[in-house]
Amino acid sequence: MNARVSFAREPLYRSQVAGAASWGVSAHEDQQLAGLIMWVPAGMIYVAAALAIAAALIGGSNTSFAGESNDDAGARGASCRA
Repeated sequence: MNARVSFAREPLYRSQVAGAASWGVSAHEDQQLAGLIMWVPAGMIYVAAALAIAAALIGGSNTSFAGESNDDAGARGASCRA
């Protein structure tokens, strides 16, 4: 929806022409700005969530193999050396 509002070739709402004129912009410019105001903050929510997931994955990484605890990995390494 926000992309449609931002990239429309002409104003979608004719009633907005008078309101936009009172701000000194055209209805088309006002519509583009409104679309961006809705689109960018909504996209930031996804960016923040992706960064939080990446931080959790990076912070939770260790050198053990899948399905092993750190104690198991140490025991496996000791048995391989013997």
